[in-house]
Amino acid sequence: MLSRFLDLFRKPPVEATVSVPAARPAAVPSWQSLRGPELESDKALTPDAQLWLSLLPEFARPQALCTAHPRIANRLALIWADRPAVKLYFDNVLIDKRPGRVGFSPDVRAEFLRLRVYHETELRDHAAVRDWKLRFAQARKQSTLAPSKQRPIGTPPDSAASTPAAPREAG
Repeated sequence: MLSRFLDLFRKPPVEATVSVPAARPAAVPSWQSLRGPELESDKALTPDAQLWLSLLPEFARPQALCTAHPRIANRLALIWADRPAVKLYFDNVLIDKRPGRVGFSPDVRAEFLRLRVYHETELRDHAAVRDWKLRFAQARKQSTLAPSKQRPIGTPPDSAASTPAAPREAG
């Protein structure tokens, strides 16, 4: 009787073990299929992104990023005043877990890191965020940029006003 009870706790013989075939990994979708459809606005900086870029100090302006990946610069400009969203976006862009990704070029990656440090130090509290929103709103209000006009990357909104005028003839 006791032996039957102990038999319940013994390991089954090897031949009685049922082997389950290893599950095949699910097909991993390509990263292109995970991204939304490319829009026309993804190919160039939006007016808001151009304004955002002009408000950044020169050392923090991501020129290579804007040239190579305007879609990412447009998104950063859109969410810049939302500290948690920017932190999450930087984390997702810099630490990409999608298979088959090569990553950013060294100059773009360096700009990302510099921009991240700038954002974390300059927009560290609610007062700084409020100040940024106010500066951006004032710059937007003063800007006469029409949505159809695209300025070269890094050109401030008032660059047309800073070009020297032709000399006037006395008369």
